[in-house]
Amino acid sequence: MAAEALRQGWLRLWALELDGVAAACWYGFRFAGIESHLQVGRDPRFARESVGSVLLLHTIRAAL
Repeated sequence: MAAEALRQGWLRLWALELDGVAAACWYGFRFAGIESHLQVGRDPRFARESVGSVLLLHTIRAAL
């Protein structure tokens, strides 16, 4: 599904890196003008930096 979504331009994959290390990722789709959140994850080593919240806010801003 993800490969086809990428080809169609529907895939939304965001990654937040700190010092070259993936700290949080967000996986979803935009189809027919609707943003869909599918999966999100964060590295607990970066909990103090609130990387999950920062990335979520970024995806909401991008969706708007």
